[in-house]
Amino acid sequence: HIFEKKSEHNPISIVCSPQQYKYITIMRDPISRVYSYYQMSKNHSLTPGHILAKKSLTDFLRFSWQAKNLYCQYYTGNVGEIVDREMFLKAKENLKDFFYVGDFKTYEKSFKELCSKLNIEINNIPHANTGKYESISNEEKLLIKHYNQFDVLLYNEFFKEKLNNKT
Repeated sequence: HIFEKKSEHNPISIVCSPQQYKYITIMRDPISRVYSYYQMSKNHSLTPGHILAKKSLTDFLRFSWQAKNLYCQYYTGNVGEIVDREMFLKAKENLKDFFYVGDFKTYEKSFKELCSKLNIEINNIPHANTGKYESISNEEKLLIKHYNQFDVLLYNEFFKEKLNNKT
């Protein structure tokens, strides 16, 4: 089955550039992504950041590499590295060469577009890992944004440019 689950998240390969290989991704607003991951980690003892998440959001953000600019890490293939402006620019450059980039805000539409681009007919749109969490406070948003400045910038710039290119 084409949508058989192997792994949800895989970084690009440093040796297989997006200029030569077809990468796809569905991007989620980084603040929502990190908050969701934090809530999941807090509630499930088997996740890598569980102990940190149980302490506090601040501890989780400070000490969990998965909660800091993960998009820039994954879109450059430099997982676990500290993200700087150079890595952000490389992630942005790579993302422009992806075969498909969808927006989690419009998941159904994005998934249908991807299927169309791949000439796949699909009736049911799979969507795993849906969770209900308490609302995020403005203080929590600011804290997450502080630790994810480059991912927020990448997300906002990419979808702004994508919108501008369609008009």
